[in-house]
Amino acid sequence: MTQGTSTSAGVFGTLHQPLNRWFGYNVNFGYTRFSENYSAGSGYLTLPGSPSIAPSSFTEGSIRTHEYELTIASVIAGPRTRRFDTFAQFGGGGLFFLPIHGAGGATDQTRPAMVFGAGMNCQLANHLQLRVEYRGLFYKSPDFNLPPYDGANFPMSRLFTVTNTPAVSLVYRFGKPASKPSKKEFASLP
Repeated sequence: MTQGTSTSAGVFGTLHQPLNRWFGYNVNFGYTRFSENYSAGSGYLTLPGSPSIAPSSFTEGSIRTHEYELTIASVIAGPRTRRFDTFAQFGGGGLFFLPIHGAGGATDQTRPAMVFGAGMNCQLANHLQLRVEYRGLFYKSPDFNLPPYDGANFPMSRLFTVTNTPAVSLVYRFGKPASKPSKKEFASLP
């Protein structure tokens, strides 16, 4: 049995709240539309001179779905310079899968997910940054509450998956610009 998703694009937004200079949290919202692809099969090779031919079977299909993400992640600031700052995030939340009409009896499904990632911001103006980041989501693949494969439906999912999300985005910071640390502040940090 194999299971995977089609390539897709989506929209994504993050609200970030710093708690101090090195630690904060993100609330992430996302949407994408893709196809969850399934295949299952078996085949047998016969040896030369074997009297019988063994049966083989193969089936494949896909379910088109909307996926919504709501996750919360702690954010740790990494090394920074006057123009660049880095960060890492780790947290959890939920993924909400809503099959598109006519998906053969598939129903809505929610899966808990773990989010992780790292990135870098480049200061463009006082309130504007360019962000390059990698985000990963670890979760159990949806089975859309379909019964195990019976010749008419897809196999029941027992697989965990990682969705890789590279992103380039613009960041707008509300409030006053962050003050730049003095040399004295750098010297006092542990």
